[in-house]
Parts: sequence; C-alpha cells; structure tokens
Amino acid sequence: MFPPAASMACLHRAQEMRTILRVNDINTLQINDVAGADSGVAPVDGVSLRLSAGQTLVLLGDSRSGKESLVRLVAGFGDLVSGTIAFNGHDITRMPPHKRPFTLLTARDALFPHLDIANNVAYGIKPRIAKKEGGSDPRVLRTLEMVELTAARDAFPEALSPAERQQVALARALAVEPLVLLLDNALNELDPLTEGRVMTRLRDLQRQAGFSILDVRRKGSGMMALADHMGVLAEGQLLELDRPQVLYSTPRSALTASLTGPINLIPGDRLADRPESDEGSITRKAAMGRASWALALRPDAIELHLTDANLQTPSLRGKIDGVAYSAFGLTAHIRLSGLETLLTARVDHKRLDVDDLPPGRRVWCTWDDSAANVVPWNGPTEPDRTGHDQGASR
Repeated sequence: MFPPAASMACLHRAQEMRTILRVNDINTLQINDVAGADSGVAPVDGVSLRLSAGQTLVLLGDSRSGKESLVRLVAGFGDLVSGTIAFNGHDITRMPPHKRPFTLLTARDALFPHLDIANNVAYGIKPRIAKKEGGSDPRVLRTLEMVELTAARDAFPEALSPAERQQVALARALAVEPLVLLLDNALNELDPLTEGRVMTRLRDLQRQAGFSILDVRRKGSGMMALADHMGVLAEGQLLELDRPQVLYSTPRSALTASLTGPINLIPGDRLADRPESDEGSITRKAAMGRASWALALRPDAIELHLTDANLQTPSLRGKIDGVAYSAFGLTAHIRLSGLETLLTARVDHKRLDVDDLPPGRRVWCTWDDSAANVVPWNGPTEPDRTGHDQGASR
C-alpha cells in the first residue's frame, strides 16, 4: 500500500496543469505498451489502452492479472520498465504523481481520524481548511450528496462503517475535480445495491463534468450498465476488450465469462460422452473443433420445465439440489444427470415458485442456442454461481 503522503499526493492538483488541461473532448489518456509493477502486486506486461474524455473503462482480473500495477503506473507510482503514458497529447510518463491531473482511489480509505467527514472531503481542495469553510464548500456538499452521506458531514470516521468510509474517500477524490478518476478496487466494501446507486450517481456527475474513469476490479457485473468499454487482464496482458454487453453475451474465454457475471461452465468432454443428450447444435460444432472446451450458459438464459413434453430447444435433465433467494430473485441449483455438474438457473416467478422446486424434483433445463457460448477451457475456474449480478443491459 502507499504511504499516507503518497496517497494524498494524488488528491492535489498542480496549478500549472490545471491552467493548461481543461475538461474537454481532447483530454484522452493513452497507454502505450506499458510494462512494469508497483510494490507488492503482480506486474503488467505490454498493455496498450485508450481512454477518451468522459468515458469509463473497467478492467477486470484476479490478483495475478496486473490490473493494480497498471492503474498505479498511470497514477505515477511504481516502476515503469517500458512503454509510455500520454494525456491530452503530452507525454507524462516521467511526470510526478502530484502533477498529474488524476486522482487515485484505493480500497484503503486513508481518512484523517481527527477531521470530521466534511473536512476530510475538503482536505484535497484546500489542506488545513477551516472547519466552517470545509463544511460549506459547494463541492463538498455536492459530492457528499452523491455518496448519500450528507447527514454524516459532522461525524468522524470512527463512527462510520468500512463501506461508508469508502464512500467518503470517493467524495474526497471527486471534490478536487480530477480529469481522470482512477479506481483501484476502491469500492469493494459496498454491497451490490449501494454500489449500484453510487455508481449511477457517479455516472451522472461524470456526464456533467466530463471527467474519465479507469476502474480496475475483480468482477464486473455491477458495472455492466455504466462502463463504456470493459477489458479482461490475465497474467499481465490484455485478454479481451470490448463493450460490456459483448463480453457478457459472447465471451471468448472461460475467464471472461466468469468475471463478467454469473456463469455456468459445463465441461465439453462430459457432454460429448453422452450420446443420448440434446445440448443443441452448438455442442456438436464445438466437439468437432476444440480439444478442451466448455459450454457457457448464463443463469438468466436457462428456463426450467417440470416435464419434457413439447420441448423444442436444447435441454439437459437434472434434479433440484436447492433453491435460494437473493436481492435479485429466486435461483435454483440443479444437479445434472450423469455430468457431476451443478447448474444454476434463474427462476421465472410467473411460471414457477419455490413450492414447485423441492429438493430431488426432476426438471429439464432449456435455452436458446444463441444464448450459449463455447469457450476454451483447460480446467476449473471460479465462476460466480450466486446470481447476484446487477444486469447486463445498458
């Protein structure tokens, strides 16, 4: 982690940069073949990206992907081995962090315990600001309202939950009006519903002010409706980059499928060994062209049936293993016959209820061929089977 002084350096604007760089259409961040690392995190190796003014780019990956190194190198920290970073047409590769018109926000909130919330937010605007001035600054009030903490303006950090402290840190980062907001796993303490509300308000503020957002995180289901582009990093390199809905609906890898939302990955070798199965034309095509593959199905693409009568689409048979409620509805877990695989499906409450799906009940799972994807797969990943995503449409 950064020392407090380094973390706070990202909050201060260099006066000369503020007079030259204004929020407009030409404030583009260009990352060219960047390789390097920051202390304690995995390196990045030859990544090139472009972030246009006013847009949001979300990068997904696990702890070995290099996503943390990339965002910190952009902020000016770490050891840049090769490549360049440019902003607004100017090479800023060697520019110190405090002179870059960016704000870096990490999972560590770094709030000052001796300052109330309003003055913590105001600190980046004017260090050592008087209490009465900090609490009345319109930028402070606006950002506290955005993160839903206006009522806590006079409280101190110790009175807040970890999630609320992260929201205060976000408000402080926005109060300095950065041209690019860099988020390094910054909101991981927020529950999905709160994060959804905060990020929606952040998107509204972004449209008004025109700043850009580079957000690196473990999974991206909560950002599907807010990101302009989304990428997946693996072992320091960019694996995929596209619009969020494209990565969600047609992932080209099992990793992308699992990071962009809840997914079922059914091993292809098990499907191919079942001559009596009816998994559809996509399975037959895959078996002909790939040595190691999996059938990728989203839980919301699967429809459950209590009988196999008149089924016209690909299907798999199984038994109910259990059902669970979440903030996003009812999901069923199905033990597929002969596959030793657990399938998760969203339950259409207009057709079925929890009483229709007791443990052991035989069901048939169907889907449209266009909703299934075949992805390369060499072994277990960690797909999200919870069904707790926030939607995949913009």
